Amino acid sequence: MECYYATHGLTLLLVLSCHLGYQRYVPIFELEGISSYPCPTNICDEVNDTLLLSWSWDDSTYMPMYREHIHAFLRDPHRSGVYTLRHDTYEKAAEYCIGKLISLIYPPILPYNSAVKYDGQDDDVSPLYLSEDGRWKWKFIDPDTAPMVNSKELYFILTGYLIFLLPQCQSYKPLLHQCRAYLKRFSAPLGNPYPQRTRLLHKEISSYLGLCD
Repeated sequence: MECYYATHGLTLLLVLSCHLGYQRYVPIFELEGISSYPCPTNICDEVNDTLLLSWSWDDSTYMPMYREHIHAFLRDPHRSGVYTLRHDTYEKAAEYCIGKLISLIYPPILPYNSAVKYDGQDDDVSPLYLSEDGRWKWKFIDPDTAPMVNSKELYFILTGYLIFLLPQCQSYKPLLHQCRAYLKRFSAPLGNPYPQRTRLLHKEISSYLGLCD
């Protein structure tokens, strides 16, 4: 477990694997209804995934049972110690996400459309859907490139992760610095393909900065 708490990319993978599908910002990534993944490989691309959390899900293997055991261990309210899901776990995961987001080439800017209004809801994208079992899933459009996504989809997914993670965080200097760097670089949420989700992210970042200042 030590490397998952020491390496921020693996920390994100750990956090995501414990919340998959329970809300639209942390979907399960599905390939042709057979294999599922906790996240695209070009988000959590750490090579030292010794717990195999990034491996594909397959109901014909022991992996779902194994993951449930890991999740129960991490989320046990009666257990104390270093390896639990605490606020600093979410902070490291959020820091990794926003660093990835800043490093992306910004999604293609669309012409400003004054008819686009922010209503507090999320943008609709075709790969994201609520399945019959009540879990949120993302269906890979191109099976030839799965389990990777393109840069535009990557922006959308990372933004969702941050909307989920930031409310779980407390004051953490590296994350505060990254949040301010993001706002400095990306200041016009209505100018990109996902105005609703970007607005939601800006709202969560502002709330986080206001809480910590």
